[in-house]
Amino acid sequence: MKKIFYFSLVSILLVSCSSSSVNEYTHLVSCLKEKKAVMFGASWCPHCADQKKMFGRSAKNMPYFECSKGNTQVQECTERGISSYPTWQFNEDAIKALPELAQIDLFNAELDKTRASIKLIREAIPAEDTASLKIINDFSAETEAMVMSDIPVFTKLTKLTSLSIGADGKSVEKTPAYVMGRVTGTRTLEQIALYTGCMDAYKKDTQSGATE
Repeated sequence: MKKIFYFSLVSILLVSCSSSSVNEYTHLVSCLKEKKAVMFGASWCPHCADQKKMFGRSAKNMPYFECSKGNTQVQECTERGISSYPTWQFNEDAIKALPELAQIDLFNAELDKTRASIKLIREAIPAEDTASLKIINDFSAETEAMVMSDIPVFTKLTKLTSLSIGADGKSVEKTPAYVMGRVTGTRTLEQIALYTGCMDAYKKDTQSGATE
C-alpha cells in the first residue's frame, strides 16, 4: 500500500535559495504567464500584499487579477467562485503532469489546511454537543482513511475537502480543498514554481540573484 509521507518535499526537490536575496524574478514571471497561472487578489488584502512582495521588483509584471472594486467583488471573480484571497489559478493539465513528489507536496499543503479546519471547528463545538462532534470525528476519520489509501495522489487531491461553519453559524459545511487547478492561500515562490512546472525559470532567477 502506498503511503504519503507528511513533510515538505520542496527541500528535496529544490536547490535551497533565500528568496530575500533575490530582487527580481523575470524568468519565473515570464514562465507563469506562459503557463497561464494567475493570482486573484484584492488591493486591501494583507496576505495578497505579502505574496506580491515575494516577487520583488517583478511584482508589477506578475500575472495578477484584481477582484475588488470599491466594496464589491468584480463579476469575473464571482463567476469563477473566488471566495478568499489570494487564490492561485494553475493550469490543471500542468498539475496532472507534475512528478508525483510535486503532487505530494501540493496535496500535503492542502491536507494541512483540512486538518487545521477540523481542529478549529472541533474546539469551537461545546462538549455536550455530541452529535456535532461525531460528525467532525467521522469526517476526520474518513479523511485520514482516504489519505492512507493507495489511490493516485492527484485523485486524493480532488477528493480532499475542508470544513467551515455555515452562514447560520451552526451548520458545518464541506468545501473542496482543490478545484480545477485552483489553490487558495499564500504560497512560497518555490511552491508556485513547482506547481506550474517553472522550476528551471525559478532557478535561473535565484542563481543569477545569488551572484549579484
